[in-house]
Amino acid sequence: MRPHAVYGPGDTTLLPRVLSAVRGPVLPAVGTGRQRVSLTSVGNLVQACVLAATGSVASGVFNVADAAPVAIDDAFRAILRERGVQARPVYVPARAARPLAAVAEGAFLLARRPEPPRLTRYAISHLALERTLDTTAAREALGYDPAPTSFAGAAGW
Repeated sequence: MRPHAVYGPGDTTLLPRVLSAVRGPVLPAVGTGRQRVSLTSVGNLVQACVLAATGSVASGVFNVADAAPVAIDDAFRAILRERGVQARPVYVPARAARPLAAVAEGAFLLARRPEPPRLTRYAISHLALERTLDTTAAREALGYDPAPTSFAGAAGW
């Protein structure tokens, strides 16, 4: 199974990182906000795993994601709205953010701090660039039928 950006109950990565990045009324973000990304709800990931474990397919590599990619700005706004956070995404071009991320990573290494920087080149590569998954193999071989991206209930995650 190859999911991307898993979110939902028990999420220790995507939702906490988005929320911890909020600064007053602003969620600093990289890119344009229009870049499309494939997200994977815990429910969709569980569905794919159960289908793979109980189905007739002996092996394979399967991308697992929600029904369709979403614009990252729409996802950020839905997360903030569902959590009741009064902030809006503000975007910095990826070209400007990459050197800043490299400096932040270098300072982190030199200072030997316990917490990594919030802005990293890895984070930029996952959220500032279009990153969509083709789930055709999982749909055809496993019968995978994912639900659309939804942050309903995120107030309780």
